[in-house]
Amino acid sequence: MPGVDLVMDAIGGKSFRISYELLRPGGRLVAFGASAVTSGEKRNVVTALGTVVRMPRFNLIKQMSQSKAVIGLNLLTLWDDAGTLEPWIGPLTEMLQDGTIKPVVAEAFPFDRAPDAHRMIAERRNVGKVVLVP
Repeated sequence: MPGVDLVMDAIGGKSFRISYELLRPGGRLVAFGASAVTSGEKRNVVTALGTVVRMPRFNLIKQMSQSKAVIGLNLLTLWDDAGTLEPWIGPLTEMLQDGTIKPVVAEAFPFDRAPDAHRMIAERRNVGKVVLVP
């Protein structure tokens, strides 16, 4: 199977390793979350620490030899640095508008059903985005 150019991974834990292996030479793994660190509706420090300990360690020499990149992303840091997210959001907006990218929406909930939307995410029942709509 040919590899992929980009994996956006918000799960973390062993998912980072799987995502990295999916990359083709020149591919990028963008880690922007670690939902595997929490489970259920409550945070469990023991579970979180175990997940963090089992996360893969990325080896720079191996990355160079495979021509793959791992990037950590925190939008708050970008905002703090630039005072705006436009340099990153602008190109995405264009690609959404021209159909280059198509987000997967698992389910849309009206605002008055926000607790149901949150529960769906907490129970990990969604594949794709859970959206709140007016």
